Amino acid sequence: MSRVAGSATIATFEIAAAALPDGEYNLMTLPKNFLKLSETVTYLKTADNQVLDLVTYLENTL
Repeated sequence: MSRVAGSATIATFEIAAAALPDGEYNLMTLPKNFLKLSETVTYLKTADNQVLDLVTYLENTL
């Protein structure tokens, strides 16, 4: 996990503890059916236009 101001990461307690062993994380529990990770695309707000074009293509195609 990287530390980017204003960002969020979806992780398990095990992943967070392994990546940040000092316990410098705050996890919020989400219901199991809250996210459909098989249908999710995550990208940075600062993503290149090529990434944005790909996401737009996928959204319109799928």
